[in-house]
Amino acid sequence: MERYEILEALNTIFNKIVESGNVRLVETSFADDIGEWESLNHIRFIVAIEKHFALRINTGDIVGLKSISSILNVIEAAMGPTAKK
Repeated sequence: MERYEILEALNTIFNKIVESGNVRLVETSFADDIGEWESLNHIRFIVAIEKHFALRINTGDIVGLKSISSILNVIEAAMGPTAKK
């Protein structure tokens, strides 16, 4: 799966979580820049990512996932060779 495909999936997932179609996530997006990305939605987002990509994110890593770039990196690392940059 290409990085841009993962990013598109993250956009779909996030907009379902916040019940909006108006939020556009890019690699440079940070949680602090997006009003809808508050603590409860952060947890919901991570859980939905785990479910969608059939992976587990280390609990200790979840707190540090405050940017789309960091989330993309974790997903790619978890997917291994099936993820392409």
